[in-house]
Amino acid sequence: MYARFLSTVLTLSMLFISPVAGLNYFVDPYGYFRTDFSKQKTEPNQQLVKMKYIIENPAKYDCFIFGSSRCGNMDAKKIPDRKAYNMTYSEGLPAEWLANIKTMLEHGVTVKTVIICLDDFSFRLNPADHENQWMRLAYRENMQPIYWRYVLRIPQAEVIKPYFNKQPAAVFYDIYDSGQPLHPEVDEAIEKDPQKHITDSKFWVPMKHGEERIVPTIEEIRQIKALADQKKIELIVVMNPIHITTYMGNNREELYRFQQELVKITPFYDFSPPSSVTTNNYYFYETSHYRPLVGDWMIQKILKMDNRGLSKDFGVYVMEENIEEQVNFARFRAEEYVNHS
Repeated sequence: MYARFLSTVLTLSMLFISPVAGLNYFVDPYGYFRTDFSKQKTEPNQQLVKMKYIIENPAKYDCFIFGSSRCGNMDAKKIPDRKAYNMTYSEGLPAEWLANIKTMLEHGVTVKTVIICLDDFSFRLNPADHENQWMRLAYRENMQPIYWRYVLRIPQAEVIKPYFNKQPAAVFYDIYDSGQPLHPEVDEAIEKDPQKHITDSKFWVPMKHGEERIVPTIEEIRQIKALADQKKIELIVVMNPIHITTYMGNNREELYRFQQELVKITPFYDFSPPSSVTTNNYYFYETSHYRPLVGDWMIQKILKMDNRGLSKDFGVYVMEENIEEQVNFARFRAEEYVNHS
């Protein structure tokens, strides 16, 4: 009787598990098993697929841009004299970049230059939260237990659904070349009617992040800097542009405090304060992501390329000697924006 019951349970379990596992494996919405990303219709776990690719091709690149999805709009191919790759992934955080760089070096990846792009949420999001998010789960050396969990999970209908319609993908994830998510049709739509884009109500909604974890984030960046110094890696630190609505909608004094601690470790390029770029909706997709032309200007600034025609109020090189001046300038520009809006 017990044997028959056990057999029935196992049979029913297999009848349930087999279709679920098959669906997860073949549809693979987060790209855990995929090698062809030309038909990817949802954002994959870019950290996972990029780390696997870089480790398998240790000499193909020597310069890596680390950051959140915002820095995905920095064109690695426009970085001169370096074989650059954009390691952008959703909500990328310093703790994850540190782990990625260590893993790269352990696998013999050529790393000559690292560019890290910080956000106003870099010191507000907890990397531990990503352990429960398939799109953001961090790469690790032994992925087998993760693969089993992934393939046996109950799939979310809204994630699977796009793979059963004929609508083409809106974004091409250029995993095997630049590392960038490419979406030129979005910019084409903006250029067809810039005024419609600029006046869209989405620009009144800030991206909000409440938690504060400045101390651990600063320690993670300190370790990145120490590793770079030890391995003679050129480290370039950037503070991403922050759309004015998001800038004003979050705790600015926390941001200034973070920057005051950051500069004790390393100088950085600050694109975050209110400027002719960050107060103009034309240069953003919404209140989080800047457009590729902004990424181009950032590259020109940080690599000291031809800066003719660039906004003079966009991008300041911040050192311990001028941090207080920069913070006071940012406070002034924020107050000025309030008074004139």
